[in-house]
Amino acid sequence: IKWTLERYLVVMPTIHSFTISHFTVKEVDAHLKRACEQYINHISSELINPIKDFLSKAEVVLEVATKSGNAADVLLRQQPFAEPAKVHEVVTNTNRLLRNKVPAMLKSMTLYLANEDTEHILFRPIK
Repeated sequence: IKWTLERYLVVMPTIHSFTISHFTVKEVDAHLKRACEQYINHISSELINPIKDFLSKAEVVLEVATKSGNAADVLLRQQPFAEPAKVHEVVTNTNRLLRNKVPAMLKSMTLYLANEDTEHILFRPIK
């Protein structure tokens, strides 16, 4: 029995810890900050895309009206995309996106971060 125990002790795996000091803490923090900013921008853009499209069109109309000097003649509400029904549709679509996608995004953040404080810090700019 003694020989058997010695034999198992010899072949038991050992744990070695390695420290990789290739990246400095500042580099890791900077990379994490960039990744978080990209995530926030991506999520924000995805959630408000219908409103963003509407505002882009409105800016073009207003800019053209201002440059042509006919700002009084060109009204935003006269544009086909700015009719009350279309604006209502844009707002409704944005609300639907927020209701449907935000819970899934929060669940995804929980899966990857597993830290409630960090999740709240990242999600605050999205709200």
